[in-house]
Amino acid sequence: MNSPWRFGSAGYYLECLATQQLSIINLEKAKVQAFLASRPKFVAHVGEAANKGYWPWENTAFSALKKFLEELVRR
Repeated sequence: MNSPWRFGSAGYYLECLATQQLSIINLEKAKVQAFLASRPKFVAHVGEAANKGYWPWENTAFSALKKFLEELVRR
């Protein structure tokens, strides 16, 4: 996994927690927070991360989200 957008090391970290019988209540949130912790300047909120350019909006993984937000704006 070369891309940080696939939660490379963060994913391994979360897998390690699971092997230690540590429960993760909200896996998606844990992935995002582990990813944000790996950035040059940690921010706890996804909006702040967006302002710092941490999210690759051009990546196809964000296509559905962008479409949803565009629909909200049109209404």
